[in-house]
Amino acid sequence: MIYPALGIGAVAAALLLCTGSCSGSKKKAATTDAAVAQATSCIFCAQSVTNKKSVVEAQKIGETKEIRTLLDTVPILPGHLLLTTVEHKVRAHELSESEVLAEHAALKQIVALYKTKYGAENYLILQKNGRPAGQSVPHYHKHVYPIASAAERTRANWNFAIKFFTFGLCSTKLQGQKLANLQRELTPLMTAVSSQVTTTEKKEEDKKVAAVASCALCPTATSNAAEPLVKIVVVAKQIGPGHVIIQTTRHVEKAHERTPEEVVACHKALQKVVRAYKTVFATDDYVQIEENGKASGQEFLHFHTQVYAVPKTKQSYLRQMEAFLKYSLPSTRTAASPHTKFTEFLASQ
Repeated sequence: MIYPALGIGAVAAALLLCTGSCSGSKKKAATTDAAVAQATSCIFCAQSVTNKKSVVEAQKIGETKEIRTLLDTVPILPGHLLLTTVEHKVRAHELSESEVLAEHAALKQIVALYKTKYGAENYLILQKNGRPAGQSVPHYHKHVYPIASAAERTRANWNFAIKFFTFGLCSTKLQGQKLANLQRELTPLMTAVSSQVTTTEKKEEDKKVAAVASCALCPTATSNAAEPLVKIVVVAKQIGPGHVIIQTTRHVEKAHERTPEEVVACHKALQKVVRAYKTVFATDDYVQIEENGKASGQEFLHFHTQVYAVPKTKQSYLRQMEAFLKYSLPSTRTAASPHTKFTEFLASQ
């Protein structure tokens, strides 16, 4: 899991900190996404005056016509990368099908890079949409970081908690010569690993044949051709409002193993879920979490992305904290039946 169980004292201290932060930044919280999401003032689009070159130029290790791969300057773990659109988009559901497919191709490169550079077979994905959900830069970006072992996941847990509960003040920043050196090292490696993607996919597909029968998310050993490519399942114990999982019907373990058709189907399912969020909860702010591989904390080794809404509120940081702790401590999740209107709206689409 991304978020570890923290002591009561740490949570209480964080509550005091964020209460002050929330009250002291009401003016900032009132700023609309429309105002801050202009490409002309976006650090992923515009030139940085302080560095005299753009953030993209300083952090980029890969780029296509539609997607860039960037180094994260406050990494949770070595290898923490960002996937972001070239065109200015804010939330995941706004991406076009071609952008989603281009991002999928870049993710395959990242996975190959993780195996080559960090010896990691597993990885975590976290993606936030909207300021109340914790999106710090109003330009779509997806966090990806490698998990080589369960111990590495624990390290990621604590690093993430320290960054979250101290507002990033205690985080180690990657900058200057260290950033330049890592960029210089990984940029050619991203290109070099591209040739490994097809071979890796074939080996992974061979391993999946025996896994289907024992998969809790696979209803049968064989898929019905008439079935949809993906399913939306409303989770009984909610992390946040409208908590669902979007899963592939076919048995696939990790995100990068999906077919292009499944990637597009997952994206359309996300758009459907967000329409329900807008209608029922009056918000288009939400969080996506994907665990890929057992060491990353993936409970069921069958691809699924968790999505939940974050209602618009001045106490957005408190909302995030509540959701994060529920993710870390499943026993604290709301056991009540999911919102009836939400499930009915999903079924009606």
